[in-house]
Amino acid sequence: MYLLCCSVILSFLPLHFLLLLIITISIIINIIIIIIIIIIIIIIIIIIIIVIIIVINIVINIVIIIVIIIIIIIIIIIIIIIIIIIIIITDLHPCRFLPIVLNNRSAGTVLMAF
Repeated sequence: MYLLCCSVILSFLPLHFLLLLIITISIIINIIIIIIIIIIIIIIIIIIIIVIIIVINIVINIVIIIVIIIIIIIIIIIIIIIIIIIIIITDLHPCRFLPIVLNNRSAGTVLMAF
């Protein structure tokens, strides 16, 4: 009787353990797959953030360069306008001083001076 009972219990026991083992392996595989998917998603998010930071940095650098070029152009225009205003106000045209130079030097040195 004891042997019969043990054999019946042992005959059902491996099937139960096999099912339990299959379920456990399935759960472990699912957990590993979920962890791999989460790691891939985190890597993709990090790559996207790095690309966005690089693009923003490039755009900021381009904007800074454009602003510096515009400021330099405005400064040059202001300097040219100031020089033109000074020439108009003071009438510092070179021909005005030509008779004075001609009285003191020869024509060759005057041409070389201009």
